Amino acid sequence: MAHRRAVIVDQAGGMRQMNRPRTVTVSYRGLPYELDLVACRRALVQRQVDGDLDSMESLAGACEISRSTASRFFNGRPTSLGVTLKILEALHLAFDDVARPEDLPGAA
Repeated sequence: MAHRRAVIVDQAGGMRQMNRPRTVTVSYRGLPYELDLVACRRALVQRQVDGDLDSMESLAGACEISRSTASRFFNGRPTSLGVTLKILEALHLAFDDVARPEDLPGAA
């Protein structure tokens, strides 16, 4: 899957290249799911707008995980199902809102 590279203006006004995945395939209990990272990032922004969270650090604190683990999730790197569920709860998202089951290889 090809990802488009976006140029954005960051909060400090500088321009930087972004190459974050829009979706990622994750595996929980041996079952593959496509996780919509854009919906997760938008929910994080909405929680910040609502005043529920103010940073990745505050999300991590609310989930009782490290900031680096929270960042791993948003960058599409592997996290456990437990961590994923904690983050989704803090973002006011249900698992089914952002995770779509993928077909198992070789399944008919």
